[in-house]
Amino acid sequence: MVKRRTRYDIIRCVLEVLRINGAMGITRLSYAVNLPVDRTKRIVEELLEKNFISRIGEYDHPKYIITARGGELLHALETVKNFLEEDGS
Repeated sequence: MVKRRTRYDIIRCVLEVLRINGAMGITRLSYAVNLPVDRTKRIVEELLEKNFISRIGEYDHPKYIITARGGELLHALETVKNFLEEDGS
């Protein structure tokens, strides 16, 4: 059985991909995070509104980059993930 990703797993993945790859367009980002473009757009819009990522470049072909605030969120999400995955030993 395939484990579904939570919303926070998807946000963490988007931020991690942008941190590693730098500026990316929406289509390339959607392939990298394994989501349909429409769902990726919804996540990206939410992250833009909260200033976790920025839009750069041309208006008709924008690229997205992670902000310092997005880096802080990514670190926090990774910390929570690691904490939850500890086996308690």
